[in-house]
Amino acid sequence: MSYELRTPLNVIIGFSEAMKSELFGPLGNDRYREYTQDAHESGIHFLELISDILDLSKIEAGKQDMEDESFDPYLEIENSVRLYRGKADKKIELRPIAAKSSISMMADVRCFKQILANLVTNAIKFSKSRGVVLVAISKLENGLCLSVEDTEIGIDDKDIESVLARFSQANPNVQSGHTGTGLELPIVTSLIEVQGGTFRLESNLGKGTMAKVFYPPERLRETL
Repeated sequence: MSYELRTPLNVIIGFSEAMKSELFGPLGNDRYREYTQDAHESGIHFLELISDILDLSKIEAGKQDMEDESFDPYLEIENSVRLYRGKADKKIELRPIAAKSSISMMADVRCFKQILANLVTNAIKFSKSRGVVLVAISKLENGLCLSVEDTEIGIDDKDIESVLARFSQANPNVQSGHTGTGLELPIVTSLIEVQGGTFRLESNLGKGTMAKVFYPPERLRETL
């Protein structure tokens, strides 16, 4: 199913990219450029949607491969922030917060990266210009907490439950032109639950949102 869905989409994206860049010569009419750009963006969005659906289906079917290893979560945060700064508006500040002490954890590092990517891109999407996105990892008495906080739009208390539901988004009219699948947070929830943890969303409308991923104490290793 993954191959059958992704292959034709990659063809559409590849050909539209070649046309958009006018690789083999000018398209001519400006309307063609506009159509090609729309086709390319729609193809990418559809591929992201398909990928998220397949990822969520794999997790819930128990087919997600998990391989625990020891790693430094703050190092992964720094790498992620460096990677996603390019996706953030230049007026949005994306910043990691250093842990008070060095931490080592035992978990699936690929899942950690996916959780981090989903939360960071989601925070960027719902941040307006001059917003700040803060990413932190901290040691708790009962485990570890990965947090991603934005300082902008926020979510009404009554909308938090729906935001955590599949294909649902709060404040669809204030996304600064960004689109999403509505599966980013459900995937985070599923990924952390299969590792024995929990996910919580805290928000104040108009002030910002903090996403917290709690890893159980057995995931914490001796400090580095």
